[in-house]
Amino acid sequence: MRSLNAEALSSVTSCCTGRTIILMYEKCISLGATCTPAWQIRNYCHLAKAYPFDWLVTSFGSLIEVIESDFEKFVDCDDLQVIRDGGTVLNTRYNLLHHHDFQRISGKIDPGWKSSAVEVASKYEYLANRWRSLSEYEDKVLFVRHQGHLDADFKYLSPLVEDDMHILQATLSRRFPRLDFDILFVTAGSSPTESARLYHATVPYANEADWPNPDDRWKGATADWDRLLTDFAVKR
Repeated sequence: MRSLNAEALSSVTSCCTGRTIILMYEKCISLGATCTPAWQIRNYCHLAKAYPFDWLVTSFGSLIEVIESDFEKFVDCDDLQVIRDGGTVLNTRYNLLHHHDFQRISGKIDPGWKSSAVEVASKYEYLANRWRSLSEYEDKVLFVRHQGHLDADFKYLSPLVEDDMHILQATLSRRFPRLDFDILFVTAGSSPTESARLYHATVPYANEADWPNPDDRWKGATADWDRLLTDFAVKR
């Protein structure tokens, strides 16, 4: 996997910001694990379209399973349950969180949340169809996966290893055999071995300088994300 440290990023930047700029990626799509990359992509691109993994909280295993199953029975009320004293909704079929999909009252999931499950299912079918349409997309796509493995409480557990990254690459290649894509793995730590079409970049966690309000810090280190997406010549 190609690791882009500060020195490497400078060289990429100098190539991409000269007189003959070549746009590298027409689309930049979040693959989770949380909403941070989706927020940063939208903040950078301004008009980025939504895709299914934008606002979910997904473990690496659940990401692979959803892609392989092609979103089969993705939002089935029988598979959903409110957990953490009303803090979020767990999808037990895929072991992921619909953290932003249901209305809240005073910070907790609305007790009548099941009444909106059909609407949520319809939204994800729409987004899944947009995802499927990538099979016919002719321009270059950058997929972005943030952080590594999550534990049973969906908190950061350990970084992805090289085998994990090749698994994701192979899964996407099977799903979109004609798509020209790269994958950017963004972590707060060191990178695995290099190989084609896989990139690694280090972005620190957000701090008080990024977001003085602690409630906003889930958005990530915006200045670093902006530099990163600029270095990758993502279309704005």
